[in-house]
Amino acid sequence: MAEATQLYRLDESQLEAVRRQAGGSISINSNTTPLQAGCALGVQHVLNTLREGFVVSVPTPKRD
Repeated sequence: MAEATQLYRLDESQLEAVRRQAGGSISINSNTTPLQAGCALGVQHVLNTLREGFVVSVPTPKRD
């Protein structure tokens, strides 16, 4: 069975909407706990992935 791939990427307005819903900009300082820092870095990683794009592979049915 072959696989089809599709690249998904958010445009700037979509990315900005997600960024606002996720809490806007991050600020890590001496009062930030390790858990807060890890969460903020995780959010930034996901936003970066949405900006750069990600590929989804979907199996395609075999044609006779």
